[in-house]
Amino acid sequence: MIEVIRGTIDKPVSAKRLAEFFVINSEIEGTLYFGFPIFSTAEETVKVLPN
Repeated sequence: MIEVIRGTIDKPVSAKRLAEFFVINSEIEGTLYFGFPIFSTAEETVKVLPN
């Protein structure tokens, strides 16, 4: 079972669809995080954007 943890989400529809996929495919186990920065500093959040 997947546990979904949500933070600040810029694309809620995409995040919802991806979360639903993993919840439906219940043979997968783990935690899925949305809306949390991969890198951060004390001064700012750094986002990684696709090319």
